[in-house]
Amino acid sequence: MTIYIEKYFRILLWKIFKFEKWHISLLSQRKYAQDVISFANTQNINSIVEIGTGLGDIIRNIYATNKHCLDIDENVLKANQFLSFFSNKGYRNISFEQFDIYKNNLNDKYDLLIMVNWIHNIAQEVLKKSFSEFITQNLNNNGYLIFDILENKSYKYNHSVKNLLEGIENIEILISDKQYEYNRKLIYVRKTI
Repeated sequence: MTIYIEKYFRILLWKIFKFEKWHISLLSQRKYAQDVISFANTQNINSIVEIGTGLGDIIRNIYATNKHCLDIDENVLKANQFLSFFSNKGYRNISFEQFDIYKNNLNDKYDLLIMVNWIHNIAQEVLKKSFSEFITQNLNNNGYLIFDILENKSYKYNHSVKNLLEGIENIEILISDKQYEYNRKLIYVRKTI
C-alpha cells in the first residue's frame, strides 16, 4: 500500500511543479540508484555533488556533510527542494542550483560526483571534456565520479567507458558487473592523487 501512496504523491508533485514525467519513478524501482547509495555510504564522504539530481532520491539518501543538487530543470529542482525540506527537516546540509553542462562549470572540490540516468543525452565530446575537468579540478584525492552507460539503441548516445575516460591520468576505473534495465552499467572512477 505504501508504494501506491508514494507514487500518487509523486504524480501530485509532477502536476504541481510541471517537471518531466519520467522523474516520478520511485527509488525502489531503480536498483542502480540503490546501488549508488549503498556504495557511497561505505565511503568516507564529506562533500557530494549530483549533476542531474532530479527529485534528489540518490543524494538525499547518502550520508554527507555538504550536498549540492544540480539540475538543468528549474521545476524539478523546486520539487526536489520541497521534498528535501520535509525529509531533511529543512535545508541544513543541502543546496540547489540550476546547472547546464554545456554552459556551467563546477567551482568547488568534492569527495563524490554523481551523474546517472541522463548522460545518454549528451554528446561524447562534451562528456569527455567535462569528465576530464571534473576529475582533475573538482574531485578530491581518492574521490569518486560515478556515472552510468547504456547499451540500448533507443537512446541517442551509447557511450563507451574507454572513449569517455581515455587520456585522463591518475584514475582507477571499476565497472560494475551488475546489469540493470536498458543494459545500464555503473562506472566508478576514483582519482588516485
